[in-house]
Amino acid sequence: MNNSQKTAIIYARTGTKVCPERKSSIAGQIESCTEFAENLGYKIQQVYCDEGRSGATTKGRTSLSDALERIQKGDISALIVQRMSALSRRTLDLLDLVSAMERQGVKFLSVQEQVEGNSSINAFSRTIMLALAEYESRTMSNRIKEGIRRKKARQTTQKSK
Repeated sequence: MNNSQKTAIIYARTGTKVCPERKSSIAGQIESCTEFAENLGYKIQQVYCDEGRSGATTKGRTSLSDALERIQKGDISALIVQRMSALSRRTLDLLDLVSAMERQGVKFLSVQEQVEGNSSINAFSRTIMLALAEYESRTMSNRIKEGIRRKKARQTTQKSK
């Protein structure tokens, strides 16, 4: 790859299908990432999207697998996401992915959390942000499970009356 040419791919993901007007939609993420890339002088080579896929695991996300294969080819200089949790909500997974990208000479860029590079302060900041995203995801999951449990308990109580 010509080092003077800055090329990138975009990865977008939603956990559920959302309305297009929201920035968390696939279209909103792509728009935001494209603008971000252009401002930094990157030419977008391809866009990869996983809609309706959980960020709790990297398994089962075909487009993520395709993007990672593209990174292995070594013909891009950056992967751009709207927010780090689009790649993974699991801290260890995301750190592994970012580390693999860095070994390939590919930058991991996030529009929302602009922590670029592998200096010690940037690595620390990225890890803290990822841990907070994982905490938020787990907390939300626990609240949903508790709400479902309470609803079932109310329905059982109402049926027995």
